[in-house]
Amino acid sequence: MKRIKWLITAFATLSSMHAVALDFEHALWDKTPIHINLSLDEERLIHFSQAISIIDNEAGDKIAILKIQDALYIKAKEEFNNQRLLVQLMPQGEVIILSLSADKTIHANKPIDILIEKETDAKPTSDDNNPHLDINAITFTRFAIQSIYAPERLLVIPEGVGRVPMQTHHQVTLFYGASIEARPLISWHGGEFYVTAVELRNQLNKEVVIDPRHMIGNWQTATFYPTNILTGRGTKSDTTTLFLISDRSFNEAIIGPREFVR
Repeated sequence: MKRIKWLITAFATLSSMHAVALDFEHALWDKTPIHINLSLDEERLIHFSQAISIIDNEAGDKIAILKIQDALYIKAKEEFNNQRLLVQLMPQGEVIILSLSADKTIHANKPIDILIEKETDAKPTSDDNNPHLDINAITFTRFAIQSIYAPERLLVIPEGVGRVPMQTHHQVTLFYGASIEARPLISWHGGEFYVTAVELRNQLNKEVVIDPRHMIGNWQTATFYPTNILTGRGTKSDTTTLFLISDRSFNEAIIGPREFVR
């Protein structure tokens, strides 16, 4: 199982959200809870079509759970039956209900690939191949988040949107003080706006709550995904992604007068 986890993690690092070529079981989400059996003290991988967020966990301390982008690694600590785990496809997508059970007599360690019903039936049209995006701060931020975290096979660049060079150093000073390391990842331009994804990493050995009011530059909006709370340096949650909307290119906005709008 350690080898499976390594392969999934490496695959995600290469910015591809496809399932690795393993012997997966497949489960179809059709609005009814998906039943999943767990072995005691044996990790099971559950893979989704895009990045997810956990919104409720009835099993609580009965399971150990690790979430990495579009995958869950779940291990049962004790026996239980029909405990619900609710996950949401990001950003603001479908909520999927998993019904978990664990039994010491069960040997269930095969990875599970969760399929969405609409994905299996959908047929692309000419409009799907070149969609129109009503570009504003909200829709452009949502597009950027999906571009980073959704499966590559589902991504379509809307008409009028294109990648632009950031023309900055690999690491930039984005916050006052030296506690947050900022690395620009990618930037797009569409309509009157630019949106830039920036990786943030905590450089302190304690938890940091990032305050957008301490940012340097001229930004229309700032959105943290998945959170603006970072744990101490070297922990699994010491990094997040910041999506910045500006009315000028990133290299111009970061040196402009400080004017965070909202």
